[in-house]
Amino acid sequence: MAPPWVAGRWLQGGLAEKTLTNGTAVVLFWTSLEPTGFVGLSRLEGMREKFAPQGVTFVGVRVWEHPQEEWEPVRKKAGLVVEMPLMADALDNRRKGILAATWLEPAQINAVPVAFVLHQGRIAWIGHPLGLRERTLLKLLDGTYPWEQAVAQYASQFNQAEDFEKLWKLLQAAGENNNWKQAHEILNRMSGLLPPEDRVGLGAVKFQIYTTEGRMKEAMALAAELAEQYPEEPHLLNLLAWELATNDDFEKPDYDLILKIAEQANAAAYGRDAHILDTYARALFLKGRKEDALRAQAQAVKLAPENVRSKFEDVLRYYQRGELPPPED
Repeated sequence: MAPPWVAGRWLQGGLAEKTLTNGTAVVLFWTSLEPTGFVGLSRLEGMREKFAPQGVTFVGVRVWEHPQEEWEPVRKKAGLVVEMPLMADALDNRRKGILAATWLEPAQINAVPVAFVLHQGRIAWIGHPLGLRERTLLKLLDGTYPWEQAVAQYASQFNQAEDFEKLWKLLQAAGENNNWKQAHEILNRMSGLLPPEDRVGLGAVKFQIYTTEGRMKEAMALAAELAEQYPEEPHLLNLLAWELATNDDFEKPDYDLILKIAEQANAAAYGRDAHILDTYARALFLKGRKEDALRAQAQAVKLAPENVRSKFEDVLRYYQRGELPPPED
């Protein structure tokens, strides 16, 4: 069961406790000190827009910061627009975050953002917000969620963590020595420790090793395969699309494949990630859809954090002149 809910200081909106114990809810823990927290908030806002009409509740909890820390200036600087209720964790009499201590610490979580999915007050899923899939919510809503399998899978992460970390160090050493044969062997061993749905990162590493080796045909084939396997993994898809669109070693780029993967990435991010929109705009331009590229890049500018907005504006100017911007822009 989920730990007790203690409301802190609401940064925007509000939420009754019973909405977390009745029905299905997603609780995102984040900190404004970590930029990926904004990415997680933005993606879950897109998910909220889709699932709120079906009765799913979304709430964000800022942790590891003082409750009175200002939010609005940080939100504006990040270019973040979300409507879900947001709360700052309350402090106990020892000046320690209450929800951080009762939710994150028992789950051995020492990094955020992290999302908890609840159903009827019971924890169904824990993980990075970019790893939350629509099918998880759909199965909870229709009563087909595999509870026992989910519990076993979560427990296995801790049982295999030490072996996985050792193999990861071996993989890094193989890469530093350009021993790609050994690297592929280690990747295969690492894959055996994970269920297919958790091999996303390993797929990205394998793709990058192929491109480093100059095995571009295998890299392109793997990109197509990964896009089919992981249609809801926005950052994996964005990595694949960007590399296919910008790496000159792909002598005959498949613009249809690039656009397909970029479209998947943008859909998986609910059209709310500036970096993914930037990739999508490039894929559209390469395909000859210049007006669509302009619109996508303009949206990227609109959503970009303040510190990188000028970069996206520079790219937009290239498209306005009918030119393909260099990748470094």
